[in-house]
Amino acid sequence: MADQKNPDKVVDSLRTTEGGGFPVRRPFPTGSLREVDPFLLLDHMGPVKWRPGEAIGAPEHPHKGFETVTYLLEGEMEHKDSSGHSGKLRPGDLQWMTAGSGLLHSELPSREFNERGGVMNGFQIWINLPASRKGSPPRYQEIPKEKIPVLENRERTAFMRLLAGKQSAAASPIQTQHPALMAHLVMGPDSSLPVTLSPMDRIILYVIRGSTGTTGSNVFMTEGQMAMWDPDSTRPEEWSFSSNADGAEALLLSSPPIGEPVARYGPFVMNTMDEIKEAIEEYRSGKWGQIA
Repeated sequence: MADQKNPDKVVDSLRTTEGGGFPVRRPFPTGSLREVDPFLLLDHMGPVKWRPGEAIGAPEHPHKGFETVTYLLEGEMEHKDSSGHSGKLRPGDLQWMTAGSGLLHSELPSREFNERGGVMNGFQIWINLPASRKGSPPRYQEIPKEKIPVLENRERTAFMRLLAGKQSAAASPIQTQHPALMAHLVMGPDSSLPVTLSPMDRIILYVIRGSTGTTGSNVFMTEGQMAMWDPDSTRPEEWSFSSNADGAEALLLSSPPIGEPVARYGPFVMNTMDEIKEAIEEYRSGKWGQIA
């Protein structure tokens, strides 16, 4: 197998707050990296340890024109929306929400978690929709930990949780609006994990813990750093990610760019500013209803 090139870009996460004041690590969007087409935002939520009664999340807010993905590592979240949907996320669970034509949404720590306190840790990812899909009806896909495929390496020293997309004979139950692969990589000490990725995808690797990079590369990323590879038809499809003596965990994202104009204003992502103005008016007029 040919070696992969070094990343086209490596960035450090910015520490900021989101929602009701929840601390996050954010590699993008920042002042130096606005978008990573088709990905719009990557937030590592926490990890933060809340004392009883202090946990916070993201109170009621609107979305239109894109998808939000919540992947929980630790803690417990409850969500509701203006179409009457509600549910709960526990460690290892995944929620893939297509905001599409617009809705109001809230994600907050569960009542039980807030009462007892504990560690909250997970990811919020925003993925753009093509113009032809921005008017899609809102949709939820909620996958419990037990239904997410797990693939091991040959030595059984590393594995991936396949959140979206396909690998070998395995496929995630998530149905994506735009082709995408998303995986949680977990590698033991000095181990490697093979992954098949399209040369025409934009590829992101965010390091959750430890240090990792592509096998054969001289660039390794550490906790809180993100590497990015742009589409390149000369790259091989068969990749391998390696860890050092301390092992590593990382979030891997891969998807072909949409290649359309992006107009964004807060929680609205469209193709033109006129469409953004329409989205704001729909929200202000109450067209998307209320959260009961």
